[in-house]
Amino acid sequence: MVATAVVFLTLATSTVAAYQDPTIQAAIEARNARQPQKAVATLEYLVARQPQNTIAKIELAVSYNANRQYAKARRLATEVRRNPGNSEALNQALDRFIASLPVKRFISSVPKKHSSAESLKPYLFVGLKYSDNVSLGPGESIIPPFTLGEKGLRHSDFATVIQGGVVHTHQFNDSGSDKPGVRWNSKLTLSDLRYEDHDDFNVTAVRLNTGPVWSRKNDWEFPVQIGYNRTYFGDDHLFDEVMISPTWIKHLEDGKYSPYLSANWGYTDYVGVYDDLDNSTLGLEAGLPWKHDNKLKITPTISYQKQDASSKTYDKYSRSMGVSGEYKFNKNTALEAGYDWKKTNYESLDTNYGVKREDSRETFSLQAVHRTTSGIFANWKWVVS
Repeated sequence: MVATAVVFLTLATSTVAAYQDPTIQAAIEARNARQPQKAVATLEYLVARQPQNTIAKIELAVSYNANRQYAKARRLATEVRRNPGNSEALNQALDRFIASLPVKRFISSVPKKHSSAESLKPYLFVGLKYSDNVSLGPGESIIPPFTLGEKGLRHSDFATVIQGGVVHTHQFNDSGSDKPGVRWNSKLTLSDLRYEDHDDFNVTAVRLNTGPVWSRKNDWEFPVQIGYNRTYFGDDHLFDEVMISPTWIKHLEDGKYSPYLSANWGYTDYVGVYDDLDNSTLGLEAGLPWKHDNKLKITPTISYQKQDASSKTYDKYSRSMGVSGEYKFNKNTALEAGYDWKKTNYESLDTNYGVKREDSRETFSLQAVHRTTSGIFANWKWVVS
């Protein structure tokens, strides 16, 4: 019935001029190639700029139906049906199309006033890590960068890693082509890293990240992340950290490219014998992630930070490149491989201290991931850096 209504609808609206429009043609070709999401994105863009284009609206309603967005298909077809200039054949085809849409799916997808969607997913990670410089500690921030180059501080060791937590999402309203959507994301993580020989460098941390995300479907996102981190080093409480980071992300070519610009501010309050290492940071980061078929991803980034550590202010410039690939055995199990390269320059602004330093790191990772329908996943990861 749905296929018949779509055929009648297309015949009732077909004109030579309308279907010579390259944008509409591209959308129809995408839909025929079983890429309804691409067709929807193309036609939403066209309708937003040509709100009087009836043919584009009808093809968008057909594409919504192909993409199982039945509520939007019904709403848009009904809007076109109300046009007093329609031919009788078109109105009859629209009536058949609207009647063919799944009623139950439509009713269940109608947003209720003050309604919201909740999602709560636990996760678990178990892994083995090898580090050629244990002394860097958590986040490379335990020892100020001015002393990291001293060979006597470098140690290599294996460590076991256990990480678990929950991810919560509160959806206030869905995003569409006409208005942004808003959701609130939160993530609570408990991680524990235990070295085999150098247990003085064991790290236990509790992290909470939370904040709103504004987004427009297939167009852009604006997440604002607020974070808190409490870290223990060995058996001692090492530091408490707070941070805030707004990020602008633009999606291009149906998500193939996602350039972003992020600002960040953070303050780290060390305790006990490390109290004089308190520091604050203010920085910017830009990146241009590229992905292919959700299997290969390449992410070049550049960043700048001004850091005030131990009453000494310095600049930190970083360049990095990440490459990751995925092979799926089935919809729940995959093997993932990754390579990350990062080069950082530290330049002191304190002329009396006068330190310049360069640090370059490479990381290789291989991990197997198994996810279940309940949202729990197991992750075994091997890392060399």
